[in-house]
Amino acid sequence: INAEYGGVHLQMGAVLSKRLAGVAARALAVQLGSAAVAIPLQTEMFYDLSGSLTYMYLVVHSLLAHPGKSGPSLRALVNSGLVLTWAGRLGSFLLQRILHDGKDSRFDRVRTRPRRFLLFWVVQAVWIFLTALPVWILNCNQDTVDHPSTNVAGVRDCIGWGTWVVGFVIQVVADLQKSSFRANPANQNTWINTGLWRWAQHPNYGGEILMWTGIWFSCTSGMGSGTQTVSAISPAFVMYLLTKVSGVPLLRRNNLRKWGRDPEYLAYLASTPTLWPLTGWLGM
Repeated sequence: INAEYGGVHLQMGAVLSKRLAGVAARALAVQLGSAAVAIPLQTEMFYDLSGSLTYMYLVVHSLLAHPGKSGPSLRALVNSGLVLTWAGRLGSFLLQRILHDGKDSRFDRVRTRPRRFLLFWVVQAVWIFLTALPVWILNCNQDTVDHPSTNVAGVRDCIGWGTWVVGFVIQVVADLQKSSFRANPANQNTWINTGLWRWAQHPNYGGEILMWTGIWFSCTSGMGSGTQTVSAISPAFVMYLLTKVSGVPLLRRNNLRKWGRDPEYLAYLASTPTLWPLTGWLGM
């Protein structure tokens, strides 16, 4: 019996791995197709929009391609809906921003260099796959883990979805406050330290991390311990990316160039938590 049980698990794991490879391949295909248009035009105008639309396409495809006997599960529907909401909101926000600014400074040194520009699109495909990994696992596994518990919201689901809502509200409010601050000509040569930004240097990134942590926590309700561990790549990857690679370090470097000799700005850095209010003692 144990051998048969182990064989079934290996077979289920092989099916899931094949389906996840399909998700990764589709993410890469969409990004390469977008790059084929953007590189000759030397434009990044639809880079972020392409990322958001790829999330939305993959969520819908993975949700509907492998439903259980009674259709998509409640857990899969809700978590997929959260990703769709996040992707739609972020994509429209970033599109409005680049249309207003006319360019994205991240691409100043690469948009005229095809190979390096291509790398950005490939990295975006990796970002899409790893960030929403718990949802890809959940959606691709619906018909192999077709159990009544997947259609009932448990404690982990409620905690996870509540965490997502808190993160979403924080990010939306922070983005709106920053947009309003930047629109005021009087604030052209200063940093934002009002609203949520008074209590945290990067509350929008804090909200982002909370959202993906919440989704991961809910998705793991229907996973085995091994899959739970693998899916934890998602929140860990998001936090590492935002705090060590492309988020906080880039902004802090730019800000230090502008205000690195301003005592008030240095005091703000020293006294204000990076991501969330009241977490300075955690180094965050």
